[in-house]
Amino acid sequence: MAAEGQDVAVGAALLVASILLGGVTRIPAGDILPAAFGMRTGPADYVIFRIRMPRALAALLGGALFGLSGAPYRRLIRNPLATPDIVGISAGAGAGATTMLLFAPAVPFGTSLAGLGGAFAFVGRPCSH
Repeated sequence: MAAEGQDVAVGAALLVASILLGGVTRIPAGDILPAAFGMRTGPADYVIFRIRMPRALAALLGGALFGLSGAPYRRLIRNPLATPDIVGISAGAGAGATTMLLFAPAVPFGTSLAGLGGAFAFVGRPCSH
């Protein structure tokens, strides 16, 4: 279990490093740490704090949120291999959203709410294949 946590930490560090070091504007490796700690201004500071750091944080936050949403979902279903398309949530959400788009496209937040309602209505319904 501890090895998995280390793997995740190494993967996250590599992701952040690749986002900070890669890109169209090349920044010398010696300029990254001083710019990251506020000891340097100029292009390195701008690129790191305005472009690359927000992307790295958004990627980490998005991945963490996907993991946090998937774990309770699988626990609730009591199936570690369950995915929304197998259980019927994807089909229900698509049917609800499509119905709303066809009959009342101008309703504010209507498509989102209909998709949510359709997802709840179709949970656990068997698909006819």
